[in-house]
Amino acid sequence: MMEWAPETPPAADANATLGIRVSDIDAEKPPNLFMFPRSMLSAHRDGSFYPFLPAYPPQVLQWVQPNPILESCAGKLVTSAAAGYVFGNLFGLVLGSYEGITPPIPLPGQRELPKVPWRESMVGAWRLTKGKCRYWGNNFVVISGMFAGIECAVEKARGTHDVGNELAAGCVTGAALAAGQGVQAQCLGCVGFAAFSYAMHYFTDGRF
Repeated sequence: MMEWAPETPPAADANATLGIRVSDIDAEKPPNLFMFPRSMLSAHRDGSFYPFLPAYPPQVLQWVQPNPILESCAGKLVTSAAAGYVFGNLFGLVLGSYEGITPPIPLPGQRELPKVPWRESMVGAWRLTKGKCRYWGNNFVVISGMFAGIECAVEKARGTHDVGNELAAGCVTGAALAAGQGVQAQCLGCVGFAAFSYAMHYFTDGRF
């Protein structure tokens, strides 16, 4: 007598038990916005990457799901601030290295400055570069962390992924950085950062 074995549910139904459906990924408003990063949604739509397909077994889907901690507002703030710190230090390294090796240009009629020994010159260049790295690293930490945190908060409040989140985050960040410099400076900071955010969204096709 043959034993009856239950039929294996289709992959699409098995995936549905995890709360994931391809129709949800293609939808304008996914069920859980912070489990589906905007870059992955865009890549799925243009065909360059397929994070979720009906043929995938649930084990694979669990493996390719984004980390909920990294996709949370706190995770985005920390990772963006860390990336900003690294980028700021690299930027300061370039500026400090250039200023350290470039001799001052004498003005007409000014006496030529005496040459500095190479060891003293290297020490001075290192101190200048270290100061530049610290300055730009700290600045980029504040800007990157503030922008990412505000964008995530606006995205959560609005419940949608679009350029409006970046415009709002850029405006608030620019105005906050110009705090204490007057209303006109805050308005210029708001408009400038919002325009920069829109330009980044436009040239990167909203992937970042």
